[in-house]
Order: sequence, then C-alpha cells, then structure tokens
Amino acid sequence: MSEETNTEEAIEIIINAEEIGKEAGKIVAREIRKLKMQENETAITDVNMRFMSMVWFMIKWTFATIPAFILGSLILLLIATVCPILLTGLMTLLLSGFAG
Repeated sequence: MSEETNTEEAIEIIINAEEIGKEAGKIVAREIRKLKMQENETAITDVNMRFMSMVWFMIKWTFATIPAFILGSLILLLIATVCPILLTGLMTLLLSGFAG
C-alpha cells in the first residue's frame, strides 16, 4: 500500500511540476514580449521644420498618393468586373443542374 501511495504522490508531484513549468514559461514569454515592445517604442515630441519646407513636403505627399489611387481604382475595377462574371457562371451551372 505504501509503495502505491508513494507512486501516486510522485505522479501528482510530476503533474504539478509540469503545470508550474507551463505557467512559468507563459510568464517568461509575456515578460520578453513586454521588453521587446519597450525597446521598439518611439515617441515623437516635436517636428522642427520651416513652414515652406512643410508645404513642399505636403505637395510631394499629395503627388505620391496619385499612383496609389490609380492602383486601388484598377484593383476595384477588376473585382467589380470579375465577380459578376463568376457569379453569373455559377448561377447558370446551378440552375441548369436543377432544370436538367
């Protein structure tokens, strides 16, 4: 009996140790993530630029958005063209399967 009790206690201790180890691993991983986030944080407190430099920067920024707008429009046009074609074909297949 005592040998069986010792075995059960040993198994229980091992299971508890595994659970504690898992929790400790989670805590360590969480702390590592916190440290990495602290290393990557940057706070801009002031931008020291002359007014005309800022205006020129904003004009260049505006011109830089034109290609992005054109590309986005082309992607939306492609989606708006392809989706109805695919849906029409799908509906034709479904309806012909029910009719035939």
